[in-house]
Amino acid sequence: MNFESLCALEYMAVADRENVQTGLLAWLLGVHSPLSAPVRAEILGRLTGHNLPPVISTTATTEDGNIDLVVTCHHEDGSRGCVAIENKLKSEESPGQLSSYDLRLATRHVHAKIFLSLLGERPHGGTGWISASYADLAEALDAVSQEKSACDPYLWDAREMLHRLIKAVSLVTTDPEYARHVFPNSPKQPSPPEASFRKYVGTLRLRRVLQRAWCAHLGRSLGSLAPGWSTKTGTGARSAAAHLHVARVVGSGTDTFRVGLAVENLALKAFCHPSPYPKQVSASQKEGVAARLVQIHEVLHLDAKVTPSASRKRGFRSYTLVDKSTELPDINMWTALLDDYYRQMESASW
Repeated sequence: MNFESLCALEYMAVADRENVQTGLLAWLLGVHSPLSAPVRAEILGRLTGHNLPPVISTTATTEDGNIDLVVTCHHEDGSRGCVAIENKLKSEESPGQLSSYDLRLATRHVHAKIFLSLLGERPHGGTGWISASYADLAEALDAVSQEKSACDPYLWDAREMLHRLIKAVSLVTTDPEYARHVFPNSPKQPSPPEASFRKYVGTLRLRRVLQRAWCAHLGRSLGSLAPGWSTKTGTGARSAAAHLHVARVVGSGTDTFRVGLAVENLALKAFCHPSPYPKQVSASQKEGVAARLVQIHEVLHLDAKVTPSASRKRGFRSYTLVDKSTELPDINMWTALLDDYYRQMESASW
């Protein structure tokens, strides 16, 4: 893979990655696309997993009621149907987000709803959303690349951009030497990644995007979780590293809390915080967090010297279990480590 010859689209995406990628999709699937209407329909069919009725034209609208992209298909029989696409390259799904989109789409004839992310993460909310990855998108574009209407320089650049990003994700999630490069405070590497890869990541500011891909891959490596437990990745504040949470909500009524494990900057923590996060933490919520921290301490058989962090503004507190920030981030090692702690947490009576 050539990481040296970057296209204009990649430089544009540095400023606003998700919006540029979504705008590119709108161009590819909308009325001004170089692709013919049947080819656009084929791409949508490949992403959704089923064929659409014969399409004579499509229109694409970005930010349709906050939905990233809605593609309206006009069919031969005069009917219309739409495909909604929520693009999560960098941001994370917020609570109730997809459910609110379901309500907005309730009055339309919807062919499919696609939750598009770098690794094809499963959505946490909403109904009927199909997960698709950037690799699925690249495969769909490759499948139509021999069509006469696909011979467009911008389309070629779009495919190259996707393939470079997908290759970078593959390297980071399978080779610890490459993964180590995208985490902060990296120790000197005995066999560092090729210079063109390092320059690619630095120039396009992809470190946090690739960190999140690594975290998402780690979460998927755990396999099926017990009912109530789920994985979630995010990037937090602007300067924060990406993280993975393996957690569940416990309690009832107004006293509900989220307990679980967090991987961030190659450190593993066990945490608890009020759920949902309050604007101001009450005394009872602080007491509830403290009580569950005691339970976590017992469940994980932590040493008496291990103490939790001080309460943050929104009530988040944690124990640091393992810090491997100076070691190579091997997915297999981390999967075994995380799975062991998860099994202990899952066995508790919360």
